[in-house]
Amino acid sequence: MTNLKGTLLITGANGALASAVVSEVTTSLELSSYHGIYTVRDTTIPTPALDAALAQAPSSIEFGSQTWTMDELDTSFTVNYLGHWLLTVMLLQSMDREAGRIIWISSWSHNPDDKRNLAKPGYTEEKYTTAIFDHIDAIAKGTWSANKDDTTAWISGWRRYGASKLCGVTMVHELQRRLDRDPVLNKNSVLGLDPTAMTSDMARRSDNWALRVFLFKILIPFMAFILMHILPNGPFRTLRKSARDVVAAAFHSTPDPLSERPKCLYLNGSVKGNYNALAKDPNNWRIVWRASVKYARLVQGDTMLKGWDLE
Repeated sequence: MTNLKGTLLITGANGALASAVVSEVTTSLELSSYHGIYTVRDTTIPTPALDAALAQAPSSIEFGSQTWTMDELDTSFTVNYLGHWLLTVMLLQSMDREAGRIIWISSWSHNPDDKRNLAKPGYTEEKYTTAIFDHIDAIAKGTWSANKDDTTAWISGWRRYGASKLCGVTMVHELQRRLDRDPVLNKNSVLGLDPTAMTSDMARRSDNWALRVFLFKILIPFMAFILMHILPNGPFRTLRKSARDVVAAAFHSTPDPLSERPKCLYLNGSVKGNYNALAKDPNNWRIVWRASVKYARLVQGDTMLKGWDLE
């Protein structure tokens, strides 16, 4: 790892995992540059060639309250998915043409059938068991799984967080499909990576002390420290372990399942992972893409991706 050079862009760089990735990069790799992006709309501004772009938010789960953006979109949808989708498609012109990689940071919350999912009891009602992308507009606007309809003070926010992460997992396939047919960008790879439960401030807005302090600040760090030697890709991991997995996904071609062009690879830490079957359905890929274009207000000139406005 010590002789590797490259340029890595990380969105949401003040989040716990992103900060750990920056630390891992600066101590393990000799990078040509590191850039934080705060506001991007003019794609004519010169940007260094990017070897990898990491779509990583300082995760926002609205347990106790629900908020909306100035565009009247749900904050969870916007912060955890839409903003990163927009930045990614706008910066495609800066990706390395031969071996660029785009990494979507996922979460087990996107899959109600994952045995690690904390909110399984919250998916028993019919409106939450039907195909989630039938409700894409309601998800974007925050009327699906709204906090006002919740009696638990946390499951509604968790469901919306999971839905936003599921949108990102669909892009592992749909963005890859569109890159593959682009004459310039077809050698770029899109990956998904689940870093699993780590120490973070993702529950910082919760009024529930057990969630905010005991689970995320005490139990998870303790379990991660104990289990990392027994189950390195288990349900609890240290920030350093997950940061190393991200750096490997961004720059490495070995060991298996990584490769020179790891297209549509979904990782659970450093091994191949399972994910929601809804994200494997081509019809759902297109539904999320159309919604992303609409709600991000993407227009000609915002991205170099050929045919972004076609099916």
